[in-house]
Amino acid sequence: MPSRFSLLLFIFLFFESVGYSQSQEKLKQDIISLDKIKSSIDNNNISSLKGDTVTVTGIANISTGLLHENYLQVFIQNDSTGISLFSVSYNKTINHGDSIVATGVIQDYYGLTEINVSEYSVFPTNGKQPPIIPLFQAVDSPQRFEGMLVNGTGNVVRKGDRFNGKYIMVAPYNKPDKSMMVYVTNFHSMYQQFDFESLSVGDEVRITGVLSLYNPDSKGEEESTYKIHLRTPNDLTPIGFTQSQVTLWGSMGLLLVLLVIGWIISLRSSVKNKTEDLQESLNDKEILLKEIHHRIKNNLAIMSGLFELQLEGVENAETQKVLRDSQSRLKSMALVHDKLYRTSTLTDIEMSQYITELVRSLRNTFAGTNQEIDLEFDLDDISLDIDQAIPCGLLINEIVVNAFKHAFNNKKTGVINISLKRQGETIQLVIADNGEGIPDDIDLENRSSLGMMLIDTFKKQLEATMEITNTNGTRYSISFPIEE
Repeated sequence: MPSRFSLLLFIFLFFESVGYSQSQEKLKQDIISLDKIKSSIDNNNISSLKGDTVTVTGIANISTGLLHENYLQVFIQNDSTGISLFSVSYNKTINHGDSIVATGVIQDYYGLTEINVSEYSVFPTNGKQPPIIPLFQAVDSPQRFEGMLVNGTGNVVRKGDRFNGKYIMVAPYNKPDKSMMVYVTNFHSMYQQFDFESLSVGDEVRITGVLSLYNPDSKGEEESTYKIHLRTPNDLTPIGFTQSQVTLWGSMGLLLVLLVIGWIISLRSSVKNKTEDLQESLNDKEILLKEIHHRIKNNLAIMSGLFELQLEGVENAETQKVLRDSQSRLKSMALVHDKLYRTSTLTDIEMSQYITELVRSLRNTFAGTNQEIDLEFDLDDISLDIDQAIPCGLLINEIVVNAFKHAFNNKKTGVINISLKRQGETIQLVIADNGEGIPDDIDLENRSSLGMMLIDTFKKQLEATMEITNTNGTRYSISFPIEE
């Protein structure tokens, strides 16, 4: 005979099992299929049950906290379709593959049918995989597979940004004329980790994501009606090397090769140039020191000394004048060779120092004992080779000597200005005095005097143009090209 307690326990378990079965049966009757919810009587993509409170079940194909960190935003699906679950908050974590039972109101969100969830239950199923739709099928019939997981490979045909995310357009290999937007919203918790920047048009990619609907009234690919939401950065993987990687590695490799080649060439060229420069410098110094310094400079000095001896034995003023003029020209040329000897290149003469010394030397020779002639210089740092330095120096010599001899005859004071400026590839030489000016009865075009003949000769050697003005003294403006 069973005890009284055992009998009561049996009766309780019996009625409990009957109640459980009835509640389970009632739950099955209350659950609405996803296909029924997605059906539309008017074929306008808006559920016929919009506004109804329903209970649904399905397998989650995305985890909570991805599409939005604070809101419940997941998709569940069955073998034929899927639906979005949304709530302003969530208290139970959903993982990919979990079975979900959710209750809420059916609503429309910019063309997307979703359930605004009021309560839900999670039944972990150890990562059960929901069905996955090939990309090429989803491209052909996106409305059929809305809310489901999509996977496939294809080529990137476009990329860009939108106000609320970034995207690429992917065309399946076997559907090159069709493409679908692969999208990441900026609300995604891993938004910064999705590497769209390294992808280029033409790259091959593999994508996995949830097919969703948005704004069915929009036009154009950039506002694509259907798009695939990526879940994690692993859902977008390049196949092989991307064009940016090939370009980067190719550029780095080319740069490395060029650097090595450039270094080798530079090293060899540097050694060669240094050797040639040293040899050339030694040769130049040997030749120029012997030929220029010992012969020209010394010979000019000897000739200048002979003129000085002649001056001591000559009483005729006109003869003394001629000898002084010739002596100044010799000193001008000697000064060029002296400067040339002192330069490191032995070919170029720094003109500012040369002109300063030359003109001051002429003042010491030709200025009257009772005269105070000031010299004003405005000289750029310009170097000329010997072929231009000598005629330029002799030209300055003739003009300045004329100024000392004629411009200040009736004056105790005066000023001579010398300016040397570079303007592009041209030298501008200006020599001016504030003396009496050239008398009106003298024809400036007359080349009969030796001084004017020499000025004209040196001007031609420099291939120069010259303008003479005779206001408030005399001004010579001379322009000639630089010989490189």
